[in-house]
Amino acid sequence: MKKILVLILIMVLPVFLLSGCLNNQPILSLSFVEWYTTTEEIGELTFGYVYLNLSGSTTGDKVT
Repeated sequence: MKKILVLILIMVLPVFLLSGCLNNQPILSLSFVEWYTTTEEIGELTFGYVYLNLSGSTTGDKVT
């Protein structure tokens, strides 16, 4: 009995987890994009940084 319950959960759980994302895909509209790169040298090491600034709106599922 316990094996049957586990088997049913394994078969049904992916349907619940994936159905929300497949039915309501987000639409992303960017209104502003700005990016630039910088480098910093510390001793013999060089570090590179990328700065990204986005703004816009979405519809559908939450986008994070």
